[in-house]
Amino acid sequence: DVTTDQVTGEKTYGDWSTGEWAAYDVPSVAGYVPSQTKVDKENVTSASKDTTTTITYLPTQHQINVEYVDDDDHGKVVKTDQMPGKTDQTITITPNAPANYELVNSNNRTYTVTSADGQTVQIHVNHHQVKTNESKTVTRTINVHTPHNGVKTVKQTADLNRDVTTDQVTGEKTYGDWSTTKWDHYAVPAVAGYVPSIEQVTQQVVNGTTENQTIDVTYSSGEHTTHINYVDGDGNTVHTTTIKGQTDGTAQVPNETPAGWTVVGEPVPTELAFGPDGHTDVTVTISHKHVTVTSDQPKTSADKLP
Repeated sequence: DVTTDQVTGEKTYGDWSTGEWAAYDVPSVAGYVPSQTKVDKENVTSASKDTTTTITYLPTQHQINVEYVDDDDHGKVVKTDQMPGKTDQTITITPNAPANYELVNSNNRTYTVTSADGQTVQIHVNHHQVKTNESKTVTRTINVHTPHNGVKTVKQTADLNRDVTTDQVTGEKTYGDWSTTKWDHYAVPAVAGYVPSIEQVTQQVVNGTTENQTIDVTYSSGEHTTHINYVDGDGNTVHTTTIKGQTDGTAQVPNETPAGWTVVGEPVPTELAFGPDGHTDVTVTISHKHVTVTSDQPKTSADKLP
């Protein structure tokens, strides 16, 4: 109260009343911690002055789970990292794929931290594939059994290759198609007087299913025909004997001198040897057989000369 003397204007003051500032509960904010949770009540007197109380909030610290999920295995989590972050902070995640995996997207990721607990960021990975190459050789062996010089062997090789992709996580291999090539044709050497079992080995395409092959070429001796011609003194053929034989073989010769004739000059050969070109005809010269008759003293009148 204030009492004022209306003549002198003097004022007389009474005592100030007292009051109170009520207590104040600081509001909670998700993901933040206030500098104080409450402002206490306070008595207010005439000696009290105006006051200001400032409340600040600090963001809560979180651990962000960074999960690496395998897209090749139904989203299986194959690795987990953790990164610190504060509420409403934007953090940068630099992906680091687990061993034997590769990132689906290798770019850095940004993430804004929320106030929730157990926050998770997923990074997609798939299996690292390593491509290699394998080769094999397929061989065709041609054995030429020559009549005089043993076996001549010719080897034809075909080199094939294919891609092999290996999953570095599972070890599983995926195979590409084998390449294709060919074995060239091979002309079988001719041998005079002999017939090969095949005249040439044909060209052949070689692929992944082709296996090693062996081909044997053999020779059979050729068949020949010659004649033994029995000729008289005038060059007329009286009789012919046909003789058959094979290259590098011999044939027995029967003596077929016609009856009533005798061989003059070279005798009939007992056998003939056949070369690559066979044997030329043989001429045997013959003449009539003569009988010398001598006189005889018949013992009886019935005896006669032969």
